[in-house]
Amino acid sequence: MIMTFQHYLSTCFVIAATLMGSLSTPVVANEKAYQEGHYTQALESFLSQIEDPQVAQGPLYYNIGNTYYKQGVYAKAYWAYQKATQYLPRDADLYHNTILTETQLGFSPTADTGIVLWAKRFPFFTLTEFSVALWLSITVFSVFIWLNLLGKTYKKALLISAVCSLIFGLGTLSRHYQHHVRNTGIVIGTRTALKAGPVKTLPTLTTLSAGTRVTEIRKQDGWTEIRVDGGLIGWIVESDYWAL
Repeated sequence: MIMTFQHYLSTCFVIAATLMGSLSTPVVANEKAYQEGHYTQALESFLSQIEDPQVAQGPLYYNIGNTYYKQGVYAKAYWAYQKATQYLPRDADLYHNTILTETQLGFSPTADTGIVLWAKRFPFFTLTEFSVALWLSITVFSVFIWLNLLGKTYKKALLISAVCSLIFGLGTLSRHYQHHVRNTGIVIGTRTALKAGPVKTLPTLTTLSAGTRVTEIRKQDGWTEIRVDGGLIGWIVESDYWAL
């Protein structure tokens, strides 16, 4: 029984390691063109690989962000860095470049230190990491239930695995909500007019700066209805909004 249990856990960790390894697929992109300063050519290559299953999307969006930054298109660079953060939430270079871009956009980032800096630099696990951890913890939890039913006493281990399953389950739901339910995006246009409706002649409610993060409500006839911080709802031209 002990050897069977050990082999079962070993199999679980091997499968998990395989799944996690798939996150680090090399980016097959035109990095040479970027290094030589041919940013337009490099950007075309990078953009063509979005959603390519053979390409690691985190490093790809990071490269896209760097290219836009070199071109001085800071709102689009900020969008790309935010996309990259979904895949590389603990990357220090990505965090640093995001702060630089926020500065270029006129944001006022605070000089964080200590635990605040650590929390911002390592804020989350990715959705895939949470999912793998949840799968592992539920598997271990199930095994300990099985062993307890056979008369073994693993009450502490059962409790720990149950708590881990709960934590990773909540984390998975949270990340899924952020990625697939809550439709957030970035305002790309410079000084974008937030209109009262999907018509240019309607009154302007306010003007949004490039890089403003908003929540998408719906699209209609080339316009996007959004909600900004504070609850203000209005419409902007669809091309001025890029979804995350």
